[in-house]
Amino acid sequence: MFLALRALKLVSIVHSDLKPDNLLVSMDKMSVKLSDFGSAMDVKDRLRAEKASESLQPRFYRAPEVILGLPYDTQIDVWSAGCTVFEMVTGRFLFVGRDNNEMLYRIMKQLGAFSRKFCGSGKLSERHFRREDGAFRCGADASGEPLKFIGREDFPRPARPIYEELQEPLQLNGNETGQVAAKALVELILACVTPDTWITDQQCELTFSGFLGCAGRPGRGNRGFLLKVGGCGSVSERRALFEGVCEHIGFATAF
Repeated sequence: MFLALRALKLVSIVHSDLKPDNLLVSMDKMSVKLSDFGSAMDVKDRLRAEKASESLQPRFYRAPEVILGLPYDTQIDVWSAGCTVFEMVTGRFLFVGRDNNEMLYRIMKQLGAFSRKFCGSGKLSERHFRREDGAFRCGADASGEPLKFIGREDFPRPARPIYEELQEPLQLNGNETGQVAAKALVELILACVTPDTWITDQQCELTFSGFLGCAGRPGRGNRGFLLKVGGCGSVSERRALFEGVCEHIGFATAF
């Protein structure tokens, strides 16, 4: 999946409909193909902000920069990939909301508040955030009228985001090997769903190679991720470890 996104990035194509339904997995679970390019587009053919926020990407896989009307690129597919990996492991959606406003709320509850620059720079930002202090307009309708304001301080970043969600499906209780693999899997997902686009724009190149410990070009915002993964042994040992856990839960390992 990530190799497919890397190839699409090289030709500046946004898939814009990445989700489990559009992945074709071989019978032996050793390969995955990305399918359904009916919504794909060249980066230069971006939709206008209003239309993109409602129709670009399925809502549960929609990147926050699309919702806020920020310039987007191939990195929005990486966001969807992170949501897809989580769903394939757990059988649950990572973020669920009835509309874009609730999606932003769920994202920040899981990952913490967005930076002021990120949440205040989009063409649709004022629909969801108060300009003066970045407070979230919870329950805002199309005109931006909120049910209540929630301050940025009320969205603290969890100490272990997403990890707790993986404990049950990965059966981690007392399983040291599973915990190591789960930690690496969480780092992979978090690398994909980092809201600030100056980080996520690099993930097609870095996430797959970094997760398996292969040589990757270091860049801002990912060094911690690469170092944590690098502490799990050799490349072959990390691959064997991850494939063993994935086989245990019936998860296709060929990203």
